[in-house]
Amino acid sequence: MKAMWSAALLAAGGAWWIGPTSVVLFGAAGLLVGPWGWWVALPAALGAAGAYLDVVAKRSLTSQVGDSKALLYRGLNPLARGLAALVARTTPRKRLQELPTVLMLVLISVLTLTREDGSRASFFQRTKVGGRDCLVPHPSLSTGRGDEPTSNFFRDEGEGKAVWEAAETGLPNFCKDIHKDPPLGIDLTRKRSYSTFITAPIMFDGRLEGLLTLNARDPGDLTEEDVGVVQVLARISSVALALCGGMWVDADRTERKEGDDGRQVGSRHGPTHR
Repeated sequence: MKAMWSAALLAAGGAWWIGPTSVVLFGAAGLLVGPWGWWVALPAALGAAGAYLDVVAKRSLTSQVGDSKALLYRGLNPLARGLAALVARTTPRKRLQELPTVLMLVLISVLTLTREDGSRASFFQRTKVGGRDCLVPHPSLSTGRGDEPTSNFFRDEGEGKAVWEAAETGLPNFCKDIHKDPPLGIDLTRKRSYSTFITAPIMFDGRLEGLLTLNARDPGDLTEEDVGVVQVLARISSVALALCGGMWVDADRTERKEGDDGRQVGSRHGPTHR
């Protein structure tokens, strides 16, 4: 059995089509959720399995088979259950009730499949601040290192310009060391608790709706290998968001406004997909 598992992972590691096929299956789940109802769980589950097989197979080429099996179980099992519960709901509004659990499981999976010690995984969501497009830290969807994300990325201002341009390509962005190889537009005068990061866009209907981010304290804590992990999980998050009609789980804010002191204060008018 162990030999069969090793052979399967080796074959999967060289099969370029597994990742794209998984994305297609998730896309089919999003399109069929209306007419198929709970049967859409089948392509969604197959997509999840394929995505994780793609990630774990590539990681297993440099690790022990037993470790990879444990990694696969720890990462896939809880998230697959969460996705099944989400797609079984009959309307976007009902599925929205399951979305917080699924997205938190995504964050936990990011840490499980990369470097847990000293890392932080977070979601940023698209909203309006003073009438301007901005990516802001989601108020409840962050886990890992004890500190909270604080950056607000305006589409038309400062380092936010480069963040938006990179995210709207649909591709992940990896910075190995913000000090030795700083990304375009970054403000190095601002104190940060991390030195390396990966971001991947969350898309809905061709529009940027947020970011999945992973950062770590020291250069070398994250590698090119981790980029694929974050990208796959961002795609899963995009499909989960699509199954909820593009709405985020923050039901207490449709638009953030800047107060007199420059802080952001929220209004309370129900769910938003801004």
